[in-house]
Amino acid sequence: MSPQTDRLDEHSGIPKRPPVSESFVPEPLLDSDQAAAIMRIHPKTLQKLARRGVIRGLHIGKLWRFRASALEEWIARQMAMTGDNRKARPTTTKIPDRIDSPLLLLSDGSLPH
Repeated sequence: MSPQTDRLDEHSGIPKRPPVSESFVPEPLLDSDQAAAIMRIHPKTLQKLARRGVIRGLHIGKLWRFRASALEEWIARQMAMTGDNRKARPTTTKIPDRIDSPLLLLSDGSLPH
């Protein structure tokens, strides 16, 4: 029997799994710390970007894994963008932890003039 026919399912005659190519070597996966070190950002920032779908990553349980090639592709896309094509970063307004003066509302809920 050939290597392909000895892997057939005895009932259906369908191969149990496709033959593995001798030349295929999967790209190693990086953990969050390794991937973040490449990008020089904090691992939690990288995980947040992956959770939002900005950077491709694989979430396995509580762990994140990344391909170096996916990081390189993302960096290349970011570098290729020009100023006009970049997404505008949302501006943030600092909200004070506490308000020193209470807000005065009139009985109808409006602000005094």
